Order: sequence, then C-alpha cells, then structure tokens
Amino acid sequence: MKAILTILFCGCIYIAKSQTITIDNTGGTSGLIGLGNNLYHASESLYTSDEIGAGNFTSVATAIEKIAFKAVAVGATTTFNNVNIYMKNVPSTTTTLTTGTYTTAGYTLVFSGSVSITATGFTDITLSTAFVRNNGDNLQVLVERTDNTSHTGFTYQTSNGNSVNLTLTTTRRYNGTAALSGSTVLAQSAFRPALRLKHEFVTDIAVQEVYTLGRLPIPNGTPHTVTALIKNFGTTTANNLNVTLNITGANTFTDVQTITTLTPDASQLVTFTSFSPAVLGNNNIAVSIPADDFTANDSKSSTQIVNENTWAYADGSAPFGSTGSTSSTVDFAAKYNTNINTSIIQMRLHFSNTPGRSYKIAFWDATGPGGSPGNLIWESPVNLTTNLGYNNIVLPTPVAINAGDFYAGVRQVVSASSIFLSYQKESPIRQGAFYYYNVPTSTWIDMNAVTTTPYRLMIEPKHLLAINAAAISISSQSAANCTKNINVTISNAGTNPIAPGTAAVTLNIGGANTYNATLNNTTSINAGGNEVIAFNGINTPNSGTNYDTAFVTLSGDDDQLNDTIASTFISGPAATLSGASSNGVALVKNCEDAGWTYYSDPADLNSYLLSINWDPGNSGANALPKANAIPRVQLDAGFFSATDIPTKKATYTLQRYWNVDLMGNTLTAPVNLRFFYNPADKVLVDNAASNFATANIGTLEPSQWFQLTAPSFVGDAAHVIPDFVLNSYPIYNSNTLNNTINGVLYAQFDGLADITGGTYATGVGPSTPLPLLLTNFEARQNGRKNLLTWRTANEINVQNFEIERSSNGINFSSIGEVAANGTMHYQFVDNTPLKGTNYYRLKIIDLNSSYRISETKLLSFNTSGIILYPNPLTTAAMLEIDAVNAGTFEISISDVAGTIIQLNTTYTIIQPGINRIPVNVARLAPGTYFINVKSDGLKQSIKFVKQ
Repeated sequence: MKAILTILFCGCIYIAKSQTITIDNTGGTSGLIGLGNNLYHASESLYTSDEIGAGNFTSVATAIEKIAFKAVAVGATTTFNNVNIYMKNVPSTTTTLTTGTYTTAGYTLVFSGSVSITATGFTDITLSTAFVRNNGDNLQVLVERTDNTSHTGFTYQTSNGNSVNLTLTTTRRYNGTAALSGSTVLAQSAFRPALRLKHEFVTDIAVQEVYTLGRLPIPNGTPHTVTALIKNFGTTTANNLNVTLNITGANTFTDVQTITTLTPDASQLVTFTSFSPAVLGNNNIAVSIPADDFTANDSKSSTQIVNENTWAYADGSAPFGSTGSTSSTVDFAAKYNTNINTSIIQMRLHFSNTPGRSYKIAFWDATGPGGSPGNLIWESPVNLTTNLGYNNIVLPTPVAINAGDFYAGVRQVVSASSIFLSYQKESPIRQGAFYYYNVPTSTWIDMNAVTTTPYRLMIEPKHLLAINAAAISISSQSAANCTKNINVTISNAGTNPIAPGTAAVTLNIGGANTYNATLNNTTSINAGGNEVIAFNGINTPNSGTNYDTAFVTLSGDDDQLNDTIASTFISGPAATLSGASSNGVALVKNCEDAGWTYYSDPADLNSYLLSINWDPGNSGANALPKANAIPRVQLDAGFFSATDIPTKKATYTLQRYWNVDLMGNTLTAPVNLRFFYNPADKVLVDNAASNFATANIGTLEPSQWFQLTAPSFVGDAAHVIPDFVLNSYPIYNSNTLNNTINGVLYAQFDGLADITGGTYATGVGPSTPLPLLLTNFEARQNGRKNLLTWRTANEINVQNFEIERSSNGINFSSIGEVAANGTMHYQFVDNTPLKGTNYYRLKIIDLNSSYRISETKLLSFNTSGIILYPNPLTTAAMLEIDAVNAGTFEISISDVAGTIIQLNTTYTIIQPGINRIPVNVARLAPGTYFINVKSDGLKQSIKFVKQ
C-alpha cells in the first residue's frame, strides 16, 4: 500500500459513543514518539473531542482506565522503567503545541511504573488512576521516561495533525541523553503517537459496524443482504446473543440472528436473511443487541435510499478523506450486484482536495481470485478530468453488465498525480467490497486486508432509465472588468428524447455575490446527447468565494440524484474606475462580453475605462477599426470651466473624457459606446454651473453628453469657450436607469455614426453648452401617416435636417430632409410608414458638412388596417378600414367597463380597399371609450378620448 497517498479530513477512527477509542491513521512511523527510544524521553500530545467522542469517558463510571501506543517494530529492550503518564482536560480551542519547556502543572498523574512491550500493535497500560474527561474538552497527554536506558529498534505508528488539520503541530517531544529537568525543551511536531483509550465493562457487546448499501436500486439490487460486525469489548464471554435487524421507513423488515459464543475482544460478522424492498423511498436500517453494562454501543443505524437505478455504498454524509497514488498509476473498484442483465449509462463520483486530475471510468467482472475484479469490461475512450465534489458522468454508450457481481471504478492514468477519490468512514471496512490494483505485483488488493483506513469508496454506477436528465458539468468564463458567463451542461441519460423547452435548468449563486435564473433547453436532446445552457452577463461586483449550484428539472425524471451539480469560483478584486495613472495610455482589449469589447490600462486590468460594441447588428462590420483602434481615457485634476461673467455665460466639462483614434480606418455606422465615470464628478460639474448661474443671475441651460466632429477632445480653452464646446454635437445616454456593471456606473451611447472624443458638459447663458440642442423631438401617428416634430435651441451653422428611418433600429436610410431656417420649430410627415415598428432619427448637418445624430424615436404603426382619427375627438370622427376582401363589420362603442353604449343596428358592408365610416359621438359624455370592430376572423378595439 506504499503507493497509495491517503488524505484524511479527520485523522481518527473511533466507534461513536463506545468506550474503546482508537485514534489511528496511516500517517507514518517514528521512534521519537510513544515511549521513545533514547536514554530519556518526554512528550506532550493533543487529541480533540471530535476524535475521542464528546460524550466518551465523561463520568466516574466510564472513565479512562487503559491507554495504549501502537508499536510497529519491537526493539531488544522491551521493558520501560520509570514511566509516568499524565492527562489533563484543555479547552476545545487548544489544538496546537509549540516548542518550549514543559511542566506537569495542571496534569493528573494517571500512571507511574514499568511498561513491557513485547509485540507489535497496541499494548494496554492499565492506569493507576482512572481519568474523567470534561464533555467537549480536548485531551492532553504527557509521557515521561527517566530510566536512562536506550530502547533502539522501537518505532510507533503516528497519527498526523488532528481532526482540525492534518498539518497542525499537535505534539512536542524530547529524546536525548540528558536527564529531564525543569529546563527540558520539547520540540514541536505534527507526528503525534497513535493512541487507544479504554474503559472496560464486565458485559459490553458493541454493534461495531452495519454493512449495507447507501443507495439500492430495485429491482436490480434485490434481494439485498445486510451484515453487521459485532464485537465483545467486555471482560466476560457472551453466550446465545440475539442480534436484531429492524428496517423501517419506505419498506419494513425484521430478522434475528443468534451468536452462540463471543469471547472477550472477539468479533463476529452476522449475516441477516436477505430482503427485497419494493417501495421507493428512504429506509432506516438498525441493528441492535440486548442492553448490557454499556448501552451506548448496543445499536447502530444506517440510512438507505431505495431508488430505480443507482448503486452506492456512500450514504448522505460528507467524505471522510480521499485517496490516490503519488508513485504509479492505480485502479480503484467497488463491487456491486445486479440480479438481471442491465446497461450502465452513468457514473457518479466524488473527488476532493485538488481538481484537474486525469482519470478514466472502468468496469470489470468478478472472475478474479476470490471474487476480486477480473476481466475489464469497458473503460472510457478518453481521459476525463476531476472536479471538486460530485461528478456526474454520462457514458458515451451504455455498458452491458451481465447478471451477478460486477465492479465499477476509476483508473488514475498519471502516476505522480493523485486523483483524490473520496471515501466515507467505515471502520472496520467490509471484506471483498473495495479493491485497488497493485501495479508492482499486478494484483488486486482487498483494502480490508491492508489498512485500517476506512475506505468506503464514493463510486456510484447508474443503469439506464427511460426519462433521465443529468447536470454533468458547470464551468465559467470571465475576464477582468467583464461580467461572468457560466455554462451548465445537461445530458440525456435516458432512452427517451428530451424535447425542446422541457428541461428547465436553474442556476443559483451564493457567497460573495448572488444570482438566480432559470433557462430551458432549446434543442431536442437524444439519448446520450448534451446541450450547453449558457447563463451570460452575470455581474459579480464583490470579491470573494462564490458557490454555484445548478439543477435540471424534467417532468417524469426517474433519477433525481444526478440533477444537481455544484462548483466554486473566485471573483474580484472588485471593479474600480481607472485613475490618473492611466492618462494617455493606449488602452488594450481586456475581454469580449455579449458583443462589447472592454478596454483597460494594461497595467491595471481590474479598472473600468471604456467599452465599444463595434457591430450591434452582428453583420461582421468594423473588423478593421476594432482591430486597430486606440482608445484613451484622460482624468484631469478637476473639471474644466470657461466663464464670462459680463455676459453671464459659462461652460463646464467633466474631468474624465475619452478619445478614440481609428488609425485611418473607416467606420461603418452604427456603433455603441459605454463610458464609465464617477457620478460624483458629474455632480461637481452640475453644482459649479448652478453656483455660477446663482452668483451672476444667469440662466442654467440643459446639460448634455457630447462628442466632437473633430478628431479628439481636451478639456482646455482650445476646445471649450463660455458659449459652448467647439465642434461638438449631442449624444444621448440610453442608460437612463443608471445601471452598473460590477458596481461601476456607465453612460451608454447607441447608434453613433462616428467615434471621436467626448464627455459631459453643462452651461450657463442664453444658449447651451453645445452648438445645437434638440429641446424636443417627437413622433406620433396621424391617421395613416406618421408626424415628426422637433424644436431646437442655439441653432448655429446648421444647414439642414435629414430624416432617417429604420425597421430594426440598426439599419437606417434617408426618407427626406428639412432645411434649417432658424425658426427653431420643424416637422416632417412620413406619408408611407412601414407596417409595424418605425424607428426615426435626425441627421443634423452643419454648413461645414459635419453632422451629428439625434436620439432615436420609436413608433408602432397600426398594421391591422383599422384606424380612428382624430383622437382625441369632440363630436365626430372617421373610422377607416383598409380591407383586403369585401365583407360585413359590426361596429359598437363601449365604456371602460366594457358596457356597450352605442351599436349600429345593421352590419356595415365593406368593399376591398379603403373604407371611411363617419362616427357620431356628439351624445357621449366626455371620457374614455373604445370603438369595437368585429367581423369573421377579426376583432379589434381602439381606445379614444371624447373631449
């Protein structure tokens, strides 16, 4: 077993609430512990309450009477004279010892005399003073030997660290030629001695272990046999001892077996009559013996899930440790039985400690010596990679398994890379159930025969079912400054196809950040097939550990054990804004996220600066500008101001601004831009303008984000004058809800025709901080036409307004123009609007041919062919019906409660084409009404207001 690396989460093996406690793992050996091997020896060691059992040895009637160290090798001088053993209770918070001098103060002397060790294993030392533990306290043991005699050749088994941590220094010791004194220094170590503590009763029979399955499939796993290990810890022989099995819960069963004779310190495995559960659900399996002098160990229970397709030794408890090899490849296998031929489609495995290790899944028959693993039935064709926690693996094809015993297991394929396969505590482990393959001897080794470590391997095969969706992996991708994308892969582990939209996948994130969302599969998933469910754009502004849990829900799913998968990821540090250190730096592409390219200072990738969506329409546009553009962001010491007190004019610009150099590449509109900024800086600008207006009795003008027609912007007098920002035009922030990304606020500008330089400005005076400002831009439906109206302020050097229209908000084309005449009031009529949604914007063209783009207005044109105008109305209106075919219509008017208050008495005959029907509403009281039009295949109501 030297090739096996064992990682224990709790370095002990003990029988809960029994009065024999063994703290004994395969940590190693040493001659410096136990009673030592030099002329003089002293050592102190700590053992935790968890290792001993909080309630053990806590009364006079149950006090510690014997102590034993475990000898691995015996030397020539087997008698140790002048031995003193001390014990004391210490707080549960005391878990380590440090190098220093020792003292017997506070200890109880529990033994003084000679000890003889003539054989390997534990040798009991009977205490002269029994020791009572405090419930919940840790135990500290001091050993002194002053016989001035060498005991070379003795080595003892170690028990590394403790249940808190395997690397803790839980002991300190001295082995030397100088006699012990008040100044003797003990050196700290993690290698304390393995220990056994006892309190003996006259009659003390224990149910030491119950052997069953944690998950039992029916009918494949039936009939099922439960066994139990019974041990006599007392000082008298037990005769005709009845051992009772009682199964309750989803299924019920009782059986009694009798042990004829059980001598002190002897054990016997009891095999109960097999039973065949028929009901799915949870069983409680309890084994008990009649009450004796110590009743706490007279019974032991185990839980079992009766299910349709899963075999497992593991129950619902957490792993106790993990195992693998650091010197060679190794195979691990667990034995199961099926009473009929079956097909395995999945494996559920648990790995601990370190992820990313390579392995394969394998199956063997049981034709080896003594029923050990024999012929290899199947192994996975490619290497798999371990993830921490449970791993649900759907096999590429079902593996046929014949009725009878078979083995399911894993193969570590890299010799120096332990896979850390998890196991649960079972002490002692059952025989003939768990094996590993010894490479040097080319043999399978029963783990029960070679180690006291409780290897109940967490290997769970699953056979094929009809309806079975499995969550098999969860992974995340992100970069600094980007939101996180988490992919959950689900698989069809059943035989029936999973139809699109029928498998719901829910992702929960807890820990440093929180998130919850549910998405459905979009494709049909055939047997053995997968689909990746992508959860994109997840904000994780807080740094720390996050816990992902994903589960799939499918109606009729026959196996819920594989529905959930979990992982962790580290987020952070928390996103911040860039500082002045990034001024003038050519920004680099940091990451891509949902179409946006994020740019950062290469020396500060965790700070936000700028993001550009170069191709909002996903048409493949702007590949060259995206590849070659050099964005920069500047953060000045403060905002820039240009003021003229006599004229009561002032313009203020934000201290943070952007510039993008396209390096001569032509940009294809539209593009979108996100500029990250500090809202406090914006408040400073607004307050400065407000204070100037108050102090100089000026007029505060509307503030505006802007971009230049010139290549770049600088906050200085060459770009900003008291009247306005030179060569600028307004752009509109679509992030009106002040959304953030990872906690950082941004302004978003959609539909830009160019990217130059810009920021935020506000002003004081009779105009605006920009050369022209649209103070009002509206679009509304007027009959079968759409009417656009707009107003301007500070109309300087404007040549004309070009009206652009789009059906999708991305691709715009010109439908007309209006000359700029200085009136500040304009309108345009779209006589032939598009059926459905119309997007309108203005292209404002200056005398120097530069231009800027307005915000976009959306108008849904009535596509049903029925309109009412005017609306609101006074006494009469026109109902216009654009009919494809001739027919009859019923026309009525109802109030907001749906009550018909006016109805034509005959059906109105409609001809193909435009039909105009006068509607008289003179008798209606002012209010809101609906005109209702109904014919074969059509029913529509139009709301109108009677004034």
